[in-house]
Amino acid sequence: MSITLTIILAIFLVVVGSLRIAGYPPIRSDAERFGIPYIAYRWLGASELICAAILISGLAFWPLAFAAAAYMAAGAAGALLLHVRAGDPMNRRVGALAVVLMAASVGLMSAFSP
Repeated sequence: MSITLTIILAIFLVVVGSLRIAGYPPIRSDAERFGIPYIAYRWLGASELICAAILISGLAFWPLAFAAAAYMAAGAAGALLLHVRAGDPMNRRVGALAVVLMAASVGLMSAFSP
């Protein structure tokens, strides 16, 4: 279960990180709506790609998976707070909430079943 969830989270991070770096219009408009300079969003995309690589590496060495999952859980919690602050409806918050839950699950599973 832990391996499957780790791979799903890593794939999600690669897709979203790549879209952020590429400047996908809906993501670009989110940055503007949140009042965040787009260059910072691009750096966030780069950190998501790096985190995905660390998560996959963590399949061989569990402390890496734990650290990457903790970083992603904190980042996704911050994204969730941005959505709440912006007054977004629940359907716009679900992605961030799902990443918080997935990352927390991966982190806990990697920490308790090395």
